[in-house]
Amino acid sequence: TTACWAEPHRWERTPQLAALAINASPPPRLLKAFGDAFDRTSTGEVVLSSKAFPRLARRRVAAQSAARSTADKMRSLLTEPDFVAGLAEDRPPPRQRDGRWVVPVAVGSGQGRVGEEVARSRSGATAFVE
Repeated sequence: TTACWAEPHRWERTPQLAALAINASPPPRLLKAFGDAFDRTSTGEVVLSSKAFPRLARRRVAAQSAARSTADKMRSLLTEPDFVAGLAEDRPPPRQRDGRWVVPVAVGSGQGRVGEEVARSRSGATAFVE
């Protein structure tokens, strides 16, 4: 929904108020608080600042650590002969589909029973199983 102050007909009714609002600037303290609350990533994305939000910083570190640990476990799992038997690829790299860790399994190999199918290849010959 559009805020009432953004609707053109409201501005037309109160041109003096509109002129004041356009030229108004927030207090310096508020500008500083907002300016310190955001950082720009190396890709140009604007994100909440870890410096301004220490709890967020701790959670980001924990999430990155969990992601590394999960990726390491997937790499380890993909070296186990019993696990890789029946996979659609020889030595597949760890991968995610829709944010879930999956392995490629040849459709009809029976390996799909070990997990939940997350996606299929375009050809339909490979299922990605969590």
